[in-house]
Amino acid sequence: MPSLTGSPEFNIDAYLDQRAANPSFTMVEIGHAEFPLPYQQPFEFEGDRRYFGFESWLRDPLGSRLEDLAELHYQHGAGKNITYMYLDPGGVAIKKRPWRSPEYEGSYDPTTPLPAGIADEVVLANVFSDPHVAFNLDRTTKLLSEVSRLAKVIGGEVVLREIGTPQYLTLLSEQILAEAGLQIDARVEPSDEAWGKLEPVYEGERDKENPRTPQPGSFYLFLSKIQPREPFMSDLGSLGLGQTGIDLP
Repeated sequence: MPSLTGSPEFNIDAYLDQRAANPSFTMVEIGHAEFPLPYQQPFEFEGDRRYFGFESWLRDPLGSRLEDLAELHYQHGAGKNITYMYLDPGGVAIKKRPWRSPEYEGSYDPTTPLPAGIADEVVLANVFSDPHVAFNLDRTTKLLSEVSRLAKVIGGEVVLREIGTPQYLTLLSEQILAEAGLQIDARVEPSDEAWGKLEPVYEGERDKENPRTPQPGSFYLFLSKIQPREPFMSDLGSLGLGQTGIDLP
């Protein structure tokens, strides 16, 4: 995959402390399968804290696993600010061998019903490396656009965890991210000290019970919204400002 590097100013420890201390923290998880993340956080989703989980199950075209969402809520979500929703993208993966075949039939619209800028954090684990997304530029950019839309303009963070098939991420680049309004804050690899601090927060329960060795090239990416830059004097000049006879404050 293309080289993706972060900013040396971004501090993983400070970020984890900040999210844990936020009394109105809103987390959106896309592609959680049967093992969503809200129950392993260092806080409860109560009061003003909210969790929204979305799952499409692209390999389940008949929707027979919708009952899993109801079961998740019945077992864990009742009485807490935890909500699960089925996200119908309008198409299905074609099941054939090899199971990682990228073939897909129908439209692909990952837009959630949530309002723009709702999330302090948007989390996706092994979603962008799904072959039905990873090998298709249109689906990759559509999902990035929705993730960017959900994140708060100021303070919102997008967390990507890719440990299964990171080698499939040939389309994810800084240019594609920038076109979606996102920039890289940090990249963490298994050899980094921070990896051990992130896994208790973002590693699903399935991986905890049956640990999977991160594949070569595995990583976390922390992304945030690109901030509009302040206009420079040269920009003002191009607008006809700052010239003789016009006073600037």
